[in-house]
Amino acid sequence: MCFYKTQAKWNARTWTAAYKDVTSSYQNLSSGAYGSYYVYNSRNDDGALLHYTNGYTRCLGPNEYVNNNSTPTGFWTVDKIRIMDSPNC
Repeated sequence: MCFYKTQAKWNARTWTAAYKDVTSSYQNLSSGAYGSYYVYNSRNDDGALLHYTNGYTRCLGPNEYVNNNSTPTGFWTVDKIRIMDSPNC
């Protein structure tokens, strides 16, 4: 899982934080990941459950990404992540 704090970091493919461990509960994000513009699931066979500060959750499948600045209501802040041992959440 790669987190890109800004549009420029995404364009340069320079992540600001990364997570790799499958967990049984949510992990709180570091300051390098918290509130990232883009999140990319670089894993080939595991999904990731993203948790947002507004309580919303989103399953990010293998090799998928999300632009948190293009949601229907504007910018959403990712604050936690749970990497699953399955492509589905």
